[in-house]
Amino acid sequence: MSVVFGTGGAYTSNGPLEAAIAYLDVGCGANGEGCTMVETTLVNPTSPGSGSSTDITLISPHTFSVTTGFG
Repeated sequence: MSVVFGTGGAYTSNGPLEAAIAYLDVGCGANGEGCTMVETTLVNPTSPGSGSSTDITLISPHTFSVTTGFG
């Protein structure tokens, strides 16, 4: 599932959120190229070490573009 927001409004997921990618579109390419991206998976763990994870991606072609965080 792909969801694109243009308003910066809140988004609520009623269940697991797997392989989600978020970035603030400030001069980015169509897939976030040239921007800082947050990648996240939010799921309940089924075994130790298999739960949620989040990282900030700066792997090329992504670059630091805006102050970014996840909370």
